[in-house]
Amino acid sequence: MLALVVAALAACGDGAGPGDALPDPEADPLTRSLIDPGVSSDVRIERILAIAEDRSPGAVHALLRALRDRSQAAFLLAPDEDQDLGYRAVEFKKTGDDAYPMERVAAVVALEKTGSYVALPDLLLALDDRNEVVQNHVARALVRLGSKAGIPVLLANLEKRILQNETANQILEDISGEDMGFNPDAGWALKNVAIQKWEAWWEGVRAAGTKLPIEGRPYQQGMDLVADRRIAFIVDMLGQMQFLYHEQARATLARMGAPALPLLRAGVESARRSGNATTRAGIAHVLAHIDHANSRELLVDLLKDQHPTVRSRATESLGQLGGAAAIQALSGALDDVDPAVRLAAVSSLGRVGGDDAIVSIRGFDGSADAALASAKILALFEATGGKEQVDAVLAMLLAVDIPARNAAHTVLARLTGDDAGYDAMATEKDRDSAVRRYRALLEG
Repeated sequence: MLALVVAALAACGDGAGPGDALPDPEADPLTRSLIDPGVSSDVRIERILAIAEDRSPGAVHALLRALRDRSQAAFLLAPDEDQDLGYRAVEFKKTGDDAYPMERVAAVVALEKTGSYVALPDLLLALDDRNEVVQNHVARALVRLGSKAGIPVLLANLEKRILQNETANQILEDISGEDMGFNPDAGWALKNVAIQKWEAWWEGVRAAGTKLPIEGRPYQQGMDLVADRRIAFIVDMLGQMQFLYHEQARATLARMGAPALPLLRAGVESARRSGNATTRAGIAHVLAHIDHANSRELLVDLLKDQHPTVRSRATESLGQLGGAAAIQALSGALDDVDPAVRLAAVSSLGRVGGDDAIVSIRGFDGSADAALASAKILALFEATGGKEQVDAVLAMLLAVDIPARNAAHTVLARLTGDDAGYDAMATEKDRDSAVRRYRALLEG
């Protein structure tokens, strides 16, 4: 691994400071030393790697700051014991070209050596780093912490430039103990053969739930109290009005998966006490990406929330997850007092599909509202795999109402896997071309 790190650092470039970082007046002395723009890159890297085995909260926090880049997140988590969860969000305003990613690679390597679960949420968000070599090392560090969330990133990076694909392949070999014959100097035809082998390997691992040779124990609430507080703060950020903070918190928790569920449930209870419906709706959104029985259980609970936006979001998420429990809950939501929730429920039943869902959709009376009537048509079309309501759905693509056009296109694209070159703002002639395309796909 050290040889791989050295190669990655050497190829990343050199410079006078860590990206466009400026001294952080709120940072502690150790943190400032790791991001000090007044010393060379080599010195900063030496300082980062020197504390690689220090699991103390101060050292881990300093490494997390060295890891952070504006491409990963728009905020920093600043320790603040005056706050309930021990942190506050500080806007990360640093932007510009990424001339110095080597410090971030070193920080990932150091965090991996600490084995600290405190780094888990930050590493999950660092999968969005603008530099693929950083992403690759993050994926490996996550496996050590019991998370496979970075493996799809490694697979995607096999198709990037030579350093990026070489490090992705080497890390895949490292975490799997396999060799798929990937050669970064080979032509794309040969590389694609190896990529397909890696993709097949990953599908097998996912299907079987195989534990990787270097895979650590997945995080569970209570394993590290500092990690719990950090993750709980990310959950709390789902209720912030800063849209980008909200989006990045959702991405982090969705990637965390099942280990986040106890903290998401605690977040629901806290948000109910504080009256924060935005947090509860954000949690419902996250749950759509965690395919687990406890996700469905919590979403069913959120269907009883006093706020209609939360109930609507919960119905949408249940539609994404599917399953028998989802159908039962969504069928009950068809009687909700709020029309937006009823609309989301019938649409979600269409997405789940199956005989039980079709029975519920048929029994739903949306005739008193045009939007609900259209939603029922689309739901029957999708639930029956495009066997019913075909003409009515295709006609929606030519409708005057743009939201109706877009709703029909969303369902058609999801069902056929083809966007048919559709543009809601195109002329009727161009939209008619999409209608013909979809009809051919459905009839074929």
